[in-house]
Amino acid sequence: LELEYVTKDGGTRWGELTGNFLWNAKGQVIGSLVVTRDVTERKLVEAALLESEFRLRRLIENMPDFVILVDENAEIRYVNRGVAGREPDQLVGHLGFGFLAEESHSACRAAFIRALETGEVQYVEARGTSGLWWSCRLVPLKERSLATQVMIICTDVTQERRANETVRKEQDLLRQLIEL
Repeated sequence: LELEYVTKDGGTRWGELTGNFLWNAKGQVIGSLVVTRDVTERKLVEAALLESEFRLRRLIENMPDFVILVDENAEIRYVNRGVAGREPDQLVGHLGFGFLAEESHSACRAAFIRALETGEVQYVEARGTSGLWWSCRLVPLKERSLATQVMIICTDVTQERRANETVRKEQDLLRQLIEL
């Protein structure tokens, strides 16, 4: 049992109570033994951790970037929001590579494997099955010195790529006109 109690100076502390009954040979209760342990520091750390987690979750969920957390098998464990008409719960549990266009698979797999093996951030551009282009940062997350998950931060660069392609086509047309 954990309970918060008021101290003599008006402050509060948390205590953890663990107890047991003492029995005689006839099976009758003859007393009890209760041990109290001060767990105030642990409770304060837990509260601070919950607050920190809440702030971090709010930050990630409101980022303009698309954030995906995948395990070592590339299975999606978390996404900060839906994308391309899919809600987050439609993405969680699926393999992340399944949402990539075929031509992006090999580069993304290689970056994913390098992130897990080296523990270093990797960068790759990929096209999704919806046709959107993404600039992706693969950030390995370590547990006990081994990278077991990768956070993928994706920035939509579709408009930029389309603009670059338009400029390239116009430059090609200009070159042709100049040559004529």
